[in-house]
Amino acid sequence: MNQNFEKILSSFRENDFSNETIWRSIILFGKNTASYKFSLAKGILNLAKLGKSVVSYEELAQAYTPHLLKHYKSGLSQDTRSTDSGLARTYKGYVIGDVSYDELINYTAKNGFKNVIPRFHNVKGGLPFEFYEYNETAKQLVLSDRLYELQSNSGLLLETEVEARWNLVETAWNVGIPVNLLEVKIDDSGNEFYIEGVDYRTSVTAARDALSGYQKGKCFYSNRSIDITNIDVDHFFPVSKQHLHGEYNLNGVWNLVLAESSVNCSKSDKRADEYYLAKLYERNEFFIASRHPLGETIAKQTGSTSERRMQFLKEHNKAAKQYSPIGWEVEPNDLS
Repeated sequence: MNQNFEKILSSFRENDFSNETIWRSIILFGKNTASYKFSLAKGILNLAKLGKSVVSYEELAQAYTPHLLKHYKSGLSQDTRSTDSGLARTYKGYVIGDVSYDELINYTAKNGFKNVIPRFHNVKGGLPFEFYEYNETAKQLVLSDRLYELQSNSGLLLETEVEARWNLVETAWNVGIPVNLLEVKIDDSGNEFYIEGVDYRTSVTAARDALSGYQKGKCFYSNRSIDITNIDVDHFFPVSKQHLHGEYNLNGVWNLVLAESSVNCSKSDKRADEYYLAKLYERNEFFIASRHPLGETIAKQTGSTSERRMQFLKEHNKAAKQYSPIGWEVEPNDLS
C-alpha cells in the first residue's frame, strides 16, 4: 500500500514542482487525523492576500479561527479522537456561549498551533520546498515568497479546493458508518455531491470544487487552466448511452471530469480517445490514494485493485466503441 501511494503521488507531481502542485500534494495527499490543517491553509492564504510576511501567532489566530469556528458551528467533529482535546473543548465552549471570542483567540494563539504548524508540510516522500518557516520560541511564522505567488495566481481556486477536501474529510469522520460503505453521489443538477441513508440525505460539497484539485485546476481534455465558476461537469462516457453500458452507473464519481464548456460541447456524446481513458484511470487513482469518501466511492464503483479498475474502464471503452468507433480528441479549433 505504501509503495503504491508513493507511486501515485509521484505520478501526480510528474516532475511538476510548481507551487500549485506542491500545495495540492499537501491538501489532497497529506495524512488527516484532524481538520486543523485545512483551517491553517485557508488562514495563511488570507494572510498572504493581505501582504503579511512575518506573522505572530496572535495574527495567525485571527486569520485561522473563523474558518475552524465555522466548521465547529456545524456540529461535526473535527478530529478522530474519542475524547475532545483542549482546543476542541474551547471552540465548542464558544459555540454554546461559555467562552468569549477574545478567549478563543488567545487560547488558539497559545495552544492551537503546537501540532498543526510543524506537521502541515508532512507528506510521505517529502517536499522540495515549504510555504513557511516557523519559530516556536518567538511564536511566529515567516511566509515564503512562494506562498504569495501561489495566492496571487491561484488563491481563490485553491481556497475552494481546501474547503471541498475539508467537507469530505469531516463527512468521513461523522457519518457513523465505515467509510468503505459510503457512496458519494451527484445530484441531478450536477452541482453537489451528497450521501444518503435510509432516513437521511446530506449534501457534502460542490462537485466542481471537489474535482478540481485532482485535475490540478485544469480542463481534463484541453489541459488549460479553468475558471471554476464557468466549467462543466462532464460524463466521460455519456449518460445518453447508459443502455449500452449495462448495469454500471455512468453518473458515478468515477465517470465525472471537469471540462471547459466549449470543449465539452465539441466532445458531446462521442467516445474520448484512449489517451484520455488512461488519464481518467490515473485521475481516479489520485482520488483513491487520497483516502476518504470520494476515493472509497470510486473503488467501490470500479474495483478493489488497480488492475480491476483498469479492466473496468477498458470494458466501458469497448462498449463505447459501439456508438463511437473513432475516438474523439481536442482539435486546435477547440482551443481558440
